[in-house]
Amino acid sequence: ARGLGDVYKRQDRYSYMTINGERVGKPLVDYPIGLDSDGGLFFSFDVPINDATASGTPLDIKVIDTGGRLGIGRLNIKTPTLTTVSPAKSARGSLLRVVGEGFVGSDANARLRYPIDVNYAGRRVATSWADASGTFNVSFRVPKEAFNGSTNLVSAKIRRYGTGAGAYHEVPCFNLELSSSCAYRGGDLTVTGTGFKGFRKVWISVGGV
Repeated sequence: ARGLGDVYKRQDRYSYMTINGERVGKPLVDYPIGLDSDGGLFFSFDVPINDATASGTPLDIKVIDTGGRLGIGRLNIKTPTLTTVSPAKSARGSLLRVVGEGFVGSDANARLRYPIDVNYAGRRVATSWADASGTFNVSFRVPKEAFNGSTNLVSAKIRRYGTGAGAYHEVPCFNLELSSSCAYRGGDLTVTGTGFKGFRKVWISVGGV
C-alpha cells in the first residue's frame, strides 16, 4: 500500500490494524506485522484505554495487508459491574465489602494506574485499584450519617473517565427482638436492638418502668 511510509517494506507483505476505524500505532501494536506464506498472521496487541473501552463498548478490529486484503473481527469489552455488595442489608457503622469486575486493569508495576473511587450515597468512602484482570475488592464502614430504613446507592467510578457501576445497600430501621414472648416477674429477659447509633445510651422500658 502506498503512503504507509518506511514502517512497511513495499517489497514484502505486511499488515496494519485499525480499531473502530482508527489506525493503531506503537506501542499498542508491535509493527511490522508479518504474514506467513499462506497469508496467515498471529500477533498480540494492547487494548487502548479510553472512554469507549472504559465503559465496555465493543471494538471493531480490522487488519489490512499491503495487498489490500481485509480481515474483520469484533472484541467485546467487559462492562464495569459491582458483583458483590455484602451484606446487602446492615446497620450504620457495619463493615461492607464491595467487589467490582470489568474495570480498567493494571498490575503493581504499571506505569500508569487508574484509581477507582467508591461512594456511598454520594459520599466517597474508599479508593481502590483494579488488578490486571480488572477486578477490585475493598471494604469500608457504612457511614453513620445514613438514615435508618434507607436504601442507598453504592457506586464505583474510574476517576479519570467517570465510568463505573452501582448497586444498592439497605440500612434497616430500628428493630428490637426479645428472647422470649413470655416471662415471669424477676425472670431474665434479653433484649437485642439493631439500627441504633453506636456509643449512645439507650433507655429500655418494660411495662412503663
